[in-house]
Amino acid sequence: MPQDTAARFPTHVAIIVDGNRRWAKQRMLPVSVGHKAGFDRLREITRYAVGDRGVFVLSLYVFSTENFSRDAKEVGYLMDLFANNFRTIADEMNERGCKVLFSGRREGLQQRVLDAMDYMMDLTKDNDKGIVNFCLNYGSHAELTDAMRDALQKYPVGGVCQFGKNIVDPEQITAFNAALQEASDILLFISVDEEGGAVARLANKDTFDLPRYESAAAVGAEGADAACAMGQTIGGYLRTYGFNMDFAPDADVNTNPDNPIIGTRAFSSDAADAADCAAAMARGLAGEGILPTFKHFPGHGDTAEDSHTGLAYSYRTVEELAACELLPFEAAAEVGPHAVMVGHIVVPELTGDLPATLCADAIALVPDAENTLIVTDSLAMGAITDSYTPGEAAVQALQAGCDVLLMPDGLADAYDAVLAAVQNGTLSEDRLDLSVNKILRMKAQFCA
Repeated sequence: MPQDTAARFPTHVAIIVDGNRRWAKQRMLPVSVGHKAGFDRLREITRYAVGDRGVFVLSLYVFSTENFSRDAKEVGYLMDLFANNFRTIADEMNERGCKVLFSGRREGLQQRVLDAMDYMMDLTKDNDKGIVNFCLNYGSHAELTDAMRDALQKYPVGGVCQFGKNIVDPEQITAFNAALQEASDILLFISVDEEGGAVARLANKDTFDLPRYESAAAVGAEGADAACAMGQTIGGYLRTYGFNMDFAPDADVNTNPDNPIIGTRAFSSDAADAADCAAAMARGLAGEGILPTFKHFPGHGDTAEDSHTGLAYSYRTVEELAACELLPFEAAAEVGPHAVMVGHIVVPELTGDLPATLCADAIALVPDAENTLIVTDSLAMGAITDSYTPGEAAVQALQAGCDVLLMPDGLADAYDAVLAAVQNGTLSEDRLDLSVNKILRMKAQFCA
């Protein structure tokens, strides 16, 4: 084990976190990204700790920390993949005299996983050189809880984004969205990623009897009328379930075959066709009372990185962007009220080292910005959390011209930082009022 890593651990306690990188970094802990990396690091630390430090306790926070969680189905699926790994690690830990424990929840886990857990504990129950404790923590987040009610009162957010873990079936999500609106003192944007194709939180669940689309690219091949019809269909069922905002259409132009995250989520590799189809889908959504969101400004289609895990880079010039990536966003300005989601994309000629989300020069290129609701991509993505605290990201995004901060990686920290920035003059109330006015205008149309 590298010396700097070893120095981080107390004599008898070591912690590894596989899940929330910011949480780990704040505590100067090693971060494991990905399933194999997590188990490789576990073996590394176990060997080190048992090798020359005597009795120790190792706590492995599996899949969940303070701000990161998965539901039982997801945890069960991932742990099922790990069942054979568990047995292999159990054998290694038994050889080193370690006792294995599991704490936390077990509800919803597959029998194969439970059997593997019991195997590890039974095999190692008499060992006394160290304790390895797997801490399992997860929840469904599929109904309004007292904690959520308290959070809505303490931090009166302007909206909520629902993910697969929050959605069970039509009755549940309709009731959940209604309860959220009732618990909030202000009307909420209740949003979801429902693009059609691979990214469709509702339609891709078997508990919903909804149309499924092969991809935006397949719809785009049929033309703008098909894209409009898809928007109408998606907008119609979203409104039925209590949603009023969709993080769609994907307005990227799929120009880079090595792009790991966009691909067929884009309507076309031709900018004009992508613009026509994105605008058509947006009209379909808006006609059903759903606020459409064009993403990912200033264009994610030419990047080779996934901004979920790190910054994405586009090496286009501003002139090249204007001739290609920005065309769908120009078309958006003709649609009527809409939102634009800004991606964590570095365009060196335009943004320098900053992601577009935090760059005023990039935000200034959003067409008709005064009448467009400008939303950040998730501020919990690795592209942001690797380099910025929740407070820094929140304040800089507002300074750059964003109106809505999506999913700060620490709501309280972001809230406190924005409040402090207004109080010390870093952010003016006039600047925030511009965003609030836009938000209220959009809510009057789509949330009433």
